[in-house]
Order: sequence, then C-alpha cells, then structure tokens
Amino acid sequence: MEQGRASETAQRVAAQRLTFARLPGRGDPEADDALHRDVAAGIAWEPTPMTRYLAARTAFFDRTVVDWKGTQVVALGAGYDGRSLRYSGARWWELDHPATQTDKLARMARLGILSDTVFVGADFLVDDLELPGHDAALPTLFLCEGLLAYLPDPARLLMWAASVAAPGSVLAAEVPVTAQVSSETREALRDSVSRVGEPMAEPWDRPTLAARFSSYRWSVVSAVDARGGPIDESPLTAAFVVAEVLA
Repeated sequence: MEQGRASETAQRVAAQRLTFARLPGRGDPEADDALHRDVAAGIAWEPTPMTRYLAARTAFFDRTVVDWKGTQVVALGAGYDGRSLRYSGARWWELDHPATQTDKLARMARLGILSDTVFVGADFLVDDLELPGHDAALPTLFLCEGLLAYLPDPARLLMWAASVAAPGSVLAAEVPVTAQVSSETREALRDSVSRVGEPMAEPWDRPTLAARFSSYRWSVVSAVDARGGPIDESPLTAAFVVAEVLA
C-alpha cells in the first residue's frame, strides 16, 4: 500500500458491504451503517461475482463475532469495518495501516460516532505491533479479513498474534489459495487492485494450508469456501479458516 494513502480497496468493500444483510447482535448498527454510507459516498460500482463472494465473507466474519463468547476481539487489517460498533459485548482493538486508520477516525469524528475501540495504526510489514490494554491472560478472537491476500509473508503477523494469544484464543482468517481453474475475473481483480497500489501476494498452496498455519503456531479447526463446502473440492480461490492457538 502506498504511504499516506487510505486503502482504496477497503473503501470499495465498505461501499458494497452496505448492501448486504447483516446478522443481528447487540450494539449500534446505525453507527456502523452511517460510517459505511460516508465511505460509500461517491464510489460507483456494479454487482459482480466478487460482490456475492464479499457477501459470503461478511456473513462468515459476522457469525464468528456473534458466536464468540470471550471478552477480547482484535481486528487485523480492519479497514472501514464497523463490527466493533455493530456487535458489543467485548473489548475491541483494530489494527490497520496508519493512513486508513487516520481517515476512518476522521470520518467517525465528523459523524459524531463514539467508540471504546482501541485503534492502532501499523504497517504490518515493518512496525512492531502492540495492543495497548490487551490482557494476554484472556482468550482473544483475532479477525483477519481481506488482509492475507496482500501480505507477501504473513509469518510475522500471525506468529505475533499467537505470541499474545492466551489458551482458548481463536483466529478467523480469509486465506487466498491456489486456483484449480483459470479465471478472467480473478486476473481482472488482481490487475485492478495492483493499479491502485495494492498488489495481491501469491496464494497459499491448498495441500499445505494446515501445515503452514501450524508453523505459525495455529491449529486449523476448519477451512471452507464461500459456500461452506470443503476447500479441497472447491474451484474458489479463498478459504475461510478457523484456527486455535497452539500451546
């Protein structure tokens, strides 16, 4: 991502997410929607197969948050996500690129949206990561939505998350996986995000998915595609993974 520039792909996702049905929960969905409307203003888009995928991705992470029984949630690469507003009941930390965080906080301030979330600006490739006020003795849910596709090497981030995760902590991640068939839509997406300065990294190898997570100190519990089916049998190129931290 270019220095000093808020993520354009995160803004596009926010514009589309505004049209999705969302899972109910305790919190302030109106504030979440207001933030998304502000981000979406002036962004022109039309539904594509990617929109259907983003709807499924949103539903997966919504369900993961609503089902979480712990008291701490950390969103890695949060973008303009407003789940910390929509779903209360836990303390939240959001980590993302400083330019995106600055823009998000400015929008929230202008809209009068108040939040107890701890916002941390960080470049995941070079910065030392911190969670001010986080209790490393309590289980934490780590959300990694729309991030790993852009990290050339996720080892640093995921091993850091494991290092601050108490037993019982869970990682929910969207993981790009190798294609089984060619796709013009996929290549067009890669070209599109590259043109705005956010090139995608190489996908993960499907057969070694669990072993790779294990090397980062996370044990895969499940890995499914956007339809909920086994990723090994899917032509789709992203997996929704739930993993538990290794002792």
